[in-house]
Amino acid sequence: GKFDFAKAKIGYERVEIDLISAGRIPASLISLGKAKKTVVEYDDKVITIDSLCSWVNISGLTQSRLYRFRIYTIDDYDNKSVPVEVAVVPYTIEDLNALNVQTPRIISSPWTAMIDWPSGLSSVLFDYYGLSYTYTDRTGQTIEGVSGSDAQFGISNQPAEANVTVSVKYKIIPRKNDALIVDTIILERPITFKLPSADTYKETLINRSVTSFELKGALYANWEAATNYTMSYTLLKYTDRSDPLNPMEKEIRIENDASSTEISGVRLGAGDRLTIQSAFMPDGSDEIVLANPRTYQLPEYLQLSRSGWLVPYTSTSEGQDVAWCLWDNNYGTGWHSKWSGAAPFPHILIINMLYPVNIARVDIFRRAYDSPDTKTIRCYSGNSPDPSDNSWVSIGENSFPDSSRENVELKIHIPDTDVSGRYLKLVLPDSFRGTNCNIAEVFVYGR
Repeated sequence: GKFDFAKAKIGYERVEIDLISAGRIPASLISLGKAKKTVVEYDDKVITIDSLCSWVNISGLTQSRLYRFRIYTIDDYDNKSVPVEVAVVPYTIEDLNALNVQTPRIISSPWTAMIDWPSGLSSVLFDYYGLSYTYTDRTGQTIEGVSGSDAQFGISNQPAEANVTVSVKYKIIPRKNDALIVDTIILERPITFKLPSADTYKETLINRSVTSFELKGALYANWEAATNYTMSYTLLKYTDRSDPLNPMEKEIRIENDASSTEISGVRLGAGDRLTIQSAFMPDGSDEIVLANPRTYQLPEYLQLSRSGWLVPYTSTSEGQDVAWCLWDNNYGTGWHSKWSGAAPFPHILIINMLYPVNIARVDIFRRAYDSPDTKTIRCYSGNSPDPSDNSWVSIGENSFPDSSRENVELKIHIPDTDVSGRYLKLVLPDSFRGTNCNIAEVFVYGR
C-alpha cells in the first residue's frame, strides 16, 4: 500500500512531512497491505526507515533552495509502492541572516538607559515570544537578564558618554511563505548606542523652586514640594551680610522634606541674588549630578505678614479692642482717636510686628467713607513697647496733602540704615480737623 499524501511543514534547516490522513500515529497502528518500510528520496540521498511512518522529519537542509522529496513504501521483497511527492524550500541560516529586528526606543541618561519597543516586536516576518540580554557595566561585571512579551529592559552603572553594546537574543518563530515555521529560533542581534554627556543630561534637570520669600526676623524661602524622586537635595548660595564690613558667601543644603528655610544674614536692597542648584542621583548611578543653577534676584524689600500682630499701646482710642482693624483688610474699619472728650496731641499707636525688622516702607491708609482727618504720621523703630522709652529711633515721616477722600494712602519711605526693631511707633501730631485722626490699614515692608 502507498501513503495518502505528502504534506510538508517547514522548519529551521529541516522539514516535517505528514503522510497519512489518520494523523501522527505510532507505526503499530498503521496498516498498508504488505508494506513494511518507509523510504525517502531527495537529491542523491535515500533514507530507509525500518517501519511505516505517519510522518517523517528530514534534517540537514542547509541550503536555501527547492528540495524535491519522493516517499514510498517497500515490502519484504523490496517492492515499491506508488510514491507521494512534495517540493519544499526550508528556512535556513540565509533567511535568518536577512532578518531585521525593529529599532528599539532608547531613553537614556549619562549612566543608564531604558530600552523598549512600544509597538511590540512581532511582525510579518516572525512572532516574538521573549528575549535575553547581556552587557558589561563600568566595573567590568557581566550583567544578564530576561524580558517577556512586554519587550523592555534597562541597563545601568555605565560611564557617561559610553558607547554601549548590549547582546540581545530574541526568541522568535519566523514565517516562511506567510506561515509560521515549526521551530522556535534564537535570533541574536546586538544593540549599540552612545549615552549622552552629563552636560546634555543636566539641561533636562529642573531645580526645586522657591514659591515665595517671607521676612520673619530673617528672610525665609518657602519651597515647592520635591516631587522628582531622583532629587537628593538642593543647594542655596547667597551673600551673608551680617557683618557689613566682611560679607561672606554661604551655602545651605536644603533637604527634600524642608518646606521653608531661614536665610540668615541676607540684606534686601543690596542688589544680591540667591543661587539655587538641585542635586540628582539618576537611576542606576551612584554619582550626584547638579542641575544648571537658577538665580533669583532678591527684591528691594518685602511686605511683612500681618498675621498675629498686636497693639500693646494706644494713647487714645474710640471704642475697645479696635486696633486689630488696622490689618483686617477692611478699609471701612480702623482705629480712631477719641472724639468724646477729645485727647490732646500727639496720638500714639505702637504695633508689635513679632520680629525685629529693618523697615523700608510704611503704607498708611486713612478711612475714606468719613472725614479723612489724619495729616502727619511719624514713624519710630524700637525694641520696647514703652512709648516713653529713650531707645526709640526716628526713621521717617510724611503727610497727607489734604483731607480729600481721594487721598487716602500715604507711603513713608525709610532710608536704608542699620536700625532694626520689633515695634513700630506711629505718632500723629496734627490733623485736618481738630484733634481727630483715623487709620484704616497699616502695611510694613522690610529689608
